[in-house]
This record gives sequence, structure tokens and C-alpha cells, in this order.
Amino acid sequence: MSVSNYDQTCSQASDCVEAVVGDVCGPGCVACPNAAINMNAAAKYQADYQKAVAACVTPPQQGCPGHCLAQTACNAGMCTVCPEGCADAGGRGSDGGSDAASD
Repeated sequence: MSVSNYDQTCSQASDCVEAVVGDVCGPGCVACPNAAINMNAAAKYQADYQKAVAACVTPPQQGCPGHCLAQTACNAGMCTVCPEGCADAGGRGSDGGSDAASD
């Protein structure tokens, strides 16, 4: 699956949702989110994701313990994901605006 197939534009962090792109097949647990897309593209993404998983020779393991700390952000008008949670990104907060914790 490729993130380029989905709208990634945003004006604030709440416009974005997490996505798993790349190889979605197993074995093993479903990968942590490694991309973010516009929430308006979420239904298409979910349908495509379900089709991709159904086509796997070895489907990903379900029911894995929660280990993902990913968080979405809107940076320079594009949805992005921070795998370990979003920190101050050079003076820009998760909504692309000023962050009180900036340098």
C-alpha cells in the first residue's frame, strides 16, 4: 500500500488519521502506523487495507498487545506521523502553528 494513493493535506492535526502503508502481510503483528492521511480519505484507505490483508498469503496477526505510540501531526500542510509521539518540531506544533514549547 502506498500513502501517495490518499489525500495527505491538512490545516490542523485533527484533519489527519494514522495509516499503515507498505507490506501489510504477516507473519507477526500488524505494523504500527507509519503514515498519516487526511481523515476524508480514511474510508477509502480502510477498504483498500482490508482488500490488501485479504490477499495476504500469511495475514498479519490480530490482537497484538498495544505497543504503538504513533501520533498524527499536520506539518507544512501535510499529514505526518511521529512513531514515538510528536514532540516540538522546530518551533511548529502538531497543528502547524506556534508551539509554546518552541525554542
